[in-house]
Amino acid sequence: MSKRARGAFDEAREEGRQCVKRACGGVPRCGVASPLLTACEELNALLAGESTGIGNERLIGMHTFVRKSHAEVFIAWAGAQGLPAPVAAAVAAGSPPPRCAVAPEAFGLLRMVLGGAFQHYAEASITEYTVIIPPALIAWASRWEIPVERGVALRLLEVQAFCARGGGGCAARPIWLPVWA
Repeated sequence: MSKRARGAFDEAREEGRQCVKRACGGVPRCGVASPLLTACEELNALLAGESTGIGNERLIGMHTFVRKSHAEVFIAWAGAQGLPAPVAAAVAAGSPPPRCAVAPEAFGLLRMVLGGAFQHYAEASITEYTVIIPPALIAWASRWEIPVERGVALRLLEVQAFCARGGGGCAARPIWLPVWA
C-alpha cells in the first residue's frame, strides 16, 4: 500500500472508530463485547475507503426498512428476522433477544447505534445487504470470526439517521454493522 493510500486508510479507520465510539457514548453496551465494537470500527473504516464500496456487481440481495422512528424501524427489521411484533418491541426496549435468524449481538449492535450515535435524530432507515464479500473484507471477516454464508456471502446493515420527520432533513453518515446467525 502506498504512503498516500495508507494515510487515507488510517484517516478512514479513525473516522469509523469515532463513529462507533459515538454509538457507545453514554449508552449501555446492549450485550456487545469490546472486540465486536473494534470489528465494527474496522468495518466502517474499510467501507469508507473509495475502492472498497459495495457496488451493484457484488449485490446478491437487499431489503430496505424505510425511514421511521427508531423503534418502528428496529421492530420492522427484527420482524424480518423472525421475531413476532410484541417480542421485537420488547427487544427494541432492551429485553434480551431470543435465538432466531440473527445472533443476539446483532440486535445489541443495532440498539446501540439507534440509541447512541443516532439518538438525537428523529428517524432512521435500515438497508440489509447480502453481498459477495469484497476482497478487502475477507481478512476482516476471518479475523473477527464473522461468518460468511456459503463462503462468499456477507450480510451487512447500513443504518442511516435523519434530522427531520417525513420528507427532507439532513442525513448522518451511515454506520455499517455486520449481521450473522
